[in-house]
Amino acid sequence: MKPLIAISMLLAVSVLAGCASHVSPELRPYTAEESRELALENLNRRGLSFDEYQAKKAELLG
Repeated sequence: MKPLIAISMLLAVSVLAGCASHVSPELRPYTAEESRELALENLNRRGLSFDEYQAKKAELLG
């Protein structure tokens, strides 16, 4: 019985240690292209008039 408990405890600790060491992709900095895409997506969601949208888009695309 004791070896079964020890093995299950070891397995649980291994799983929890694996979850704790996960490196998420959000921690890396965005590239210039990703930043531009995010800005364009944000611009699309704003609900601006066509002229305002075109002016802001021209600013972003430089």
